[in-house]
Amino acid sequence: MLTKIIIILFAIYSSVFAQRRETILTYDKYMERIESLIPEMKLTASIESNAYNDLIRAKSSGDVKFDLQAGAIGTQNYFEQYNFLPQSTFRYNGFRIGAGFSGLIPYSGTRWAVKIQHDGYFGDFDSGNISFPFDATRRMVLPSLRTNNFKYYSPSIKIEIAQPILRDFFGKLDRYPIKDAEYQLTIAKLKRMIDDNSVLNSYRKLYYQWVMARRLISFYNDMIKGAKDFENRAKRGYTNGVIDNDSYQNAIRQTLKYIEARDEAEIVLKKVLRNIRFFIPETNTIPSERDWNNTLKNSMNAKIETVPFLESIQGQMAHQLKLRAEYGMTIIKNNSMPDLSIVGNLSLSALDDNGFFNSFASMTNLNYFVGLMFSYPIGGRDAKAKMMDAYASLNAVSADYERVNRDYEIQIGIYYDEFQSYKKMLEIKKREINAIASKINTQNEKFKQGRIPIDEIINSKLELAKARAETLNLEYSIIRTVMDYNSLVMME
Repeated sequence: MLTKIIIILFAIYSSVFAQRRETILTYDKYMERIESLIPEMKLTASIESNAYNDLIRAKSSGDVKFDLQAGAIGTQNYFEQYNFLPQSTFRYNGFRIGAGFSGLIPYSGTRWAVKIQHDGYFGDFDSGNISFPFDATRRMVLPSLRTNNFKYYSPSIKIEIAQPILRDFFGKLDRYPIKDAEYQLTIAKLKRMIDDNSVLNSYRKLYYQWVMARRLISFYNDMIKGAKDFENRAKRGYTNGVIDNDSYQNAIRQTLKYIEARDEAEIVLKKVLRNIRFFIPETNTIPSERDWNNTLKNSMNAKIETVPFLESIQGQMAHQLKLRAEYGMTIIKNNSMPDLSIVGNLSLSALDDNGFFNSFASMTNLNYFVGLMFSYPIGGRDAKAKMMDAYASLNAVSADYERVNRDYEIQIGIYYDEFQSYKKMLEIKKREINAIASKINTQNEKFKQGRIPIDEIINSKLELAKARAETLNLEYSIIRTVMDYNSLVMME
């Protein structure tokens, strides 16, 4: 007897000690861990970052290009004697320094270039005597021309501008990579919100599954304890011949039913713990019962109502996809037009021997061109094929938009119906529990008076346990439905 007492006391002490060591993890702290460690959110962040980098890359089309050149130049030309021209030699060495800026203004389509160049020539020219007829019998001979160590400087400035007015009308095609990248970044941000919220919502529900499984296990443990006591009393009654064997076996069945239900709840708990083990490795951590109660209260008072599709994040993303496809169609149409541009160039230059810097003041040689440039690919088969692809893409995006909109409206309706039904079923289930509990009290009195068999009490207790478990499941269903609804209609 003493040994049994010691074992019981040790078990009680161990249980109390274990409970003291358990740490309650609130819902907020739980979600903080999930959000800080979950790999899926890191992946979606990377996708959004790539979209942002693509936008920066697209805007590089407006970068100004700087070119610089410096080096030596030279030539040596030899001219054979021809008619009255003698043999001649022309040679020079020199340098060339040049710098230029060029670029594109994407928002107007203007292409421009400015180039400054300066050449210096150092050399000589040598020719023989120049002989040409003076009259019918005589020829005139001029002395040879020779220039040694000549120095000439030739500065020049050139400006070029081209402005498209049909294809790429004021930069329509040039803006496309930037505008398309902006669409893709917006879509990536919305998709990140949807994907992050979706995966987080699954972990939100896991927390309350965790609470529910623990509650069910605790509930069935209490029921098993009571059922075993009842089973022992039934065994004594059967041994003493007070009750029949079938009633005793029914008492055993009651205990086994509770054990079976507890084992099912333990399977649910193990699944939950396995899913959150990456984030919650501690084995002595338990969820907060208070958070369950508060969330259930808030969920019961929640409103599930229709939210316009375009006000939801899903609707905004579908709308952006459609806008991007429509914008791409306008680009394809413009790309199929002829290329007509206003072009112009202006150059100033000089050839002077007054020195490097002084030569800039003598830039009086002016050349310019202003006009139109036209080109068009005959046949245009590539443009036609791209147009057909764009139409097919737009039709696909439009069809997907309608599908997502339809599914969204259907799902909201389903959540509304489920929410209303679960609340009604929960109220009915509570009334059912009260009715069964009252029936059991009456049956206990009748059993004491020998008016009913023990089987009726056993069956009623099984009904009561089932109703209480169903109540807990209905409470979780309400919490889950509200969470799924909020995830669906998520708005910025």
